[in-house]
Amino acid sequence: MNSPNTKKMNLILYGSSILLDVELRTELIKYFEVIPCEQIEILCRTLQDKQIHLVLLEIGIAGNELEILQEIVTQYNELPVIVVGKIKKMDNVAKAFEIGAQDFFRIPYKMKLLVEKACAIVQKISMKN
Repeated sequence: MNSPNTKKMNLILYGSSILLDVELRTELIKYFEVIPCEQIEILCRTLQDKQIHLVLLEIGIAGNELEILQEIVTQYNELPVIVVGKIKKMDNVAKAFEIGAQDFFRIPYKMKLLVEKACAIVQKISMKN
């Protein structure tokens, strides 16, 4: 996706499990400038201060992640969000798609597939611009 001379696109990781996944982060760093956000305040500030191209948002941890997704989609309607989570209620998955999530990956996810999907979404966006 990126050649050595191209600038990497910015990707936010938000959620405890995906932040702790060293393999995922190592793989994502090959293609993206990965910005870890451990708190909602950091996530909001990063969205305001940097040009973000994709968000990987884990849901099912604090319970307010669908509200966070709604806020991201409302304020940054062109910003794609991939949702990751240990979902017990399928209606939360449906709600995430209804709000505007691009895709959903259940934990445990297939890392290679998640990274490929992230790259494909960003590549599609860059082709539009």
